[in-house]
Amino acid sequence: WMYGVGLLFIFWGLWGYPTEPTTLNVPVLFRDPPIWVVTLSPVMYAALQAAVIVGIFWAIGYFLGGNIIKAFSVIYIEMIRGVPLITMLFMSSVMLPLFLPEGTNFDKLLRAMIGISLFQSAYMAEVVRGGLAAIPKGQYEAAKAMGMTTAQMTMLITLPQALRAVIPAIVGQIITLF
Repeated sequence: WMYGVGLLFIFWGLWGYPTEPTTLNVPVLFRDPPIWVVTLSPVMYAALQAAVIVGIFWAIGYFLGGNIIKAFSVIYIEMIRGVPLITMLFMSSVMLPLFLPEGTNFDKLLRAMIGISLFQSAYMAEVVRGGLAAIPKGQYEAAKAMGMTTAQMTMLITLPQALRAVIPAIVGQIITLF
């Protein structure tokens, strides 16, 4: 998850942290006009970005990691998925300040964003893990035969195919977030 958070900060550094509301035009069948306009607040858009990026890294750790990395990924994903969202929001709002050093104070909205991002990233990791499991074994064997390292194989061969396969599930997860 540290790599995911690092990549998230790099992403926000290159393309900027969302500061204005983002409008998404979603095509809808059997509706006049056939466009559903959704406006996300900057905080919600940032939480959505964080959940997707960190969730992808949790899934990679779950599927491709060694024993320790896989153990941490499994423990995180299973623990977070077993807890209701309201409990995560309570923990991030009330309990998180108790574990921080004296004088450290976060805005309640930021704490809620952190809780939602952590919760949603566990579910996103499970979706992406399902996509990684759906990749045929021959794809891995072909990448190994070409002399690719595990990182190259993941970035260039398996992850793009897995993300393409689970686009409907990712959209479903994003819809359930709202």
